[in-house]
Amino acid sequence: MDTVSDLIFSNSFNGLKDGMQQKFLLGFFDSTQGLQIGSFLMAYPLLMPFLPLIYMADVGGLKSSYRYGSFIEAKAKTRMTTGLHSGARRDFIMYMTQDREDAAVETSEKKGMNDLEISQNSLILATAGSDSTTTTMCGVLYYLAQPAAAKAKRAVLYELRSAFQSEEEVTLRNTTSTSLPYLNACIEEAMRVYPSTAEQPPRVSPGKLVGGHFIPKGVSFYLIWPAFTWISFIC
Repeated sequence: MDTVSDLIFSNSFNGLKDGMQQKFLLGFFDSTQGLQIGSFLMAYPLLMPFLPLIYMADVGGLKSSYRYGSFIEAKAKTRMTTGLHSGARRDFIMYMTQDREDAAVETSEKKGMNDLEISQNSLILATAGSDSTTTTMCGVLYYLAQPAAAKAKRAVLYELRSAFQSEEEVTLRNTTSTSLPYLNACIEEAMRVYPSTAEQPPRVSPGKLVGGHFIPKGVSFYLIWPAFTWISFIC
């Protein structure tokens, strides 16, 4: 999270430096159950009056989720106030605000994302950009450490040791999928059998076939990834 926060806001959360004293950052990952309950109630408006009660009871860590969201929103607002002044670092917030500031100079109108949209996108980036990468790498290492994967592990080690003679040679340019095809295949397979998220946000169908079934246009649906990625005719 320290790395992705620096990429988004040009300002690290300093979780490792401070020993993760901001416990609400970790609290977000404890709020998954509460978020699912909230999504369920939103799908059934008649049950929405129960949402404040669930929040007060902190079911599934909803309060932690709210504090985390408020923290990210404050970070985004602070970064937006610095603008795109000369010498500012290139970060995600800069690119999200650049279009509307350029449009304002040319047309005296602000276009592009508004403040709320930037805050919400910052929340998505901060969450998906940190936990998903960590989870995927844990899956890769776990499966390669299994006795049944001993041959695959030896192949990965051979590929890495053949490609690099020293740690200094390991750079972003030298670690592409074409230069390390076997390692890339292991990562791709780990992402299939060990998806980093249990589900994805719902999508609105344009009227297409999904998994052999026609989904009418305008229907909102989503897939449970652990089940979907193990379907034989898909894989």
